[in-house]
Amino acid sequence: MAQPGMEGEDPRVELGSLLRREAEAAGLSTREMSDHFERFASQQEVIDVNGKRAEGPPIREMHYSKSHLDRLYRGETLMPSARFVRIFLRITSRAAGISPDRYNKLCLEAEILLRSGSVAARKTSSAPASIGAPGSSGESLATLQLQLSLERARHVGDNLRWALNDAQLLMNTLLQIINVLREIIVDLDIRQISEASTRIGLGTQDSRDEALRYRASAEMELGRVNERRRTLEALWDHARAELMRLSCHPGIVTETSGGASASGNSTVALHQDLLARPALDDIATALAKVSLINDRNERDTEDLVRRLAGGTGGDSEDEFSFLVRAASHPDDDLREAAVTSLCLTYQDDPKVLQIVEERSRADASELVRSAALMALSQVRPMSDRTLEICLERLRYDADAAVRQVALDVAIHSWTDESQTHDALADRVLNDSDGVIREEALQAIYSNWPTDPFTLDLVRTCACDDADWTVRYAALDALREGWTTDSFTRDLLIDRATNDADLNVRRLAIETLVGDWREDLVSRGAIYDRAVNEEVWTVRREALHAALSGRKVERLKENRKRRIFALDRSNSDPGYPDREVARAFVKNNFPRMIRLLPPEGRSDSVRRK
Repeated sequence: MAQPGMEGEDPRVELGSLLRREAEAAGLSTREMSDHFERFASQQEVIDVNGKRAEGPPIREMHYSKSHLDRLYRGETLMPSARFVRIFLRITSRAAGISPDRYNKLCLEAEILLRSGSVAARKTSSAPASIGAPGSSGESLATLQLQLSLERARHVGDNLRWALNDAQLLMNTLLQIINVLREIIVDLDIRQISEASTRIGLGTQDSRDEALRYRASAEMELGRVNERRRTLEALWDHARAELMRLSCHPGIVTETSGGASASGNSTVALHQDLLARPALDDIATALAKVSLINDRNERDTEDLVRRLAGGTGGDSEDEFSFLVRAASHPDDDLREAAVTSLCLTYQDDPKVLQIVEERSRADASELVRSAALMALSQVRPMSDRTLEICLERLRYDADAAVRQVALDVAIHSWTDESQTHDALADRVLNDSDGVIREEALQAIYSNWPTDPFTLDLVRTCACDDADWTVRYAALDALREGWTTDSFTRDLLIDRATNDADLNVRRLAIETLVGDWREDLVSRGAIYDRAVNEEVWTVRREALHAALSGRKVERLKENRKRRIFALDRSNSDPGYPDREVARAFVKNNFPRMIRLLPPEGRSDSVRRK
């Protein structure tokens, strides 16, 4: 089976297909999904009992209109946020009645697709104006890559300046040697002409021949240096143009060069006293040294040519140093990308682990702290140190996004640890974000279902949590794990009657119908909801339940249902509910059709 985000497939299309598939499995149209998001947005705006608003970006700032969801299903929109996807899957999971484990797997699959989409955006982003724009991790990584390229270009530029300076110094030295040799040859010629004897001194002639050989050698070395200088000048023009191109990109951080001297590797071949006291032996020593320098510098120049041709302007040590600096840069996106790149490329370096730990705890940006936590979980997935940092961030981090990442890491890696259980229980009771409380509760129920504390925690959340989504999740857990407990029945009746949210009341009624259908106390509560429930959709749910009856029903109960159906067909304030009661009478008590009110909606009856 193909993995999410497989090479060659558009992650946006894959994510849209995943979301559409889950919505269809839950029986929810795009209009219904949009309505659910609207209810979530309204819920987020309600101030809780502590006077604090729900954390995280406002849901109303997300795009969840029917037309946008249609485009999202077709993969024609930008990648949504991770928070949007989680809310989407939470809605469909509840409607479809899937388990928390399945929900967590869906979230993980969607997260892989979201990350694949970021990588694809980085690979395909080629417009300079878009690089460095805020708000996208893919663009941040692209900016980081450009920053690395700029760092390499600077490194090559420094090397070229040093090489050009060395070549110029070497040319000056060789020109000095040639001038000295020319003077020596002229001096020897004059000495020969001025001799009174016609016999030429052998020593003078030998010295003149030696000086001529040295001059030819110096001119040859000068030619080598001059050829290398022309090559270096061409390379410098290319490197300078590349440096200017990279520096013009938006988002590139201009850093001052390390203050390298332009004469970093310069070498003077001749001693300063040579011109004052010229000697052929000194010149021979200098030429031998010049030849060695020429050989070494030619090898260095060939290496620079290869590096420029291959686009590798620096080595791994240069890149590592830059990433370490970038991990402390003032720009949040650059720090996030640097932390991720360090972990992926240099995960075995102790300094990297120290940097990532520091960023996960002390970074000012929640995005960087989240990225550092994710990176730690990948490079040291089962480390006790990682568990310690993860649970610390889960308990004490001020931002819900970081706590969400810590929660996900803890759930996927350390569900068999008692420390994890205690941290999750603490978040269920004390976290200010409803999403985290809900997911922590689901994790405890899924991994510690037989723990006596789990039942107490679920009951507490079902009644007392300020967020309806958490109360809903707690009722769902009670329905799956403790349906035969009479205390569960009483709690369901209380929630069906008194809960402030219609979704929780509807779930309580559904659970009573499914698991306590034969219980007379539950039947009485359902009848009460079918009459007194204010929201017509919930009232209709209770009406269906009340009219369905029990499997073994006495004559008196059957008569009560018949009278109840007639009453609802006449007096229910909602037209759809009256039609439900009318259809029930027609199908089950055809002799009583004459007692039904006239068909059609009455203008005097107001639908609630």
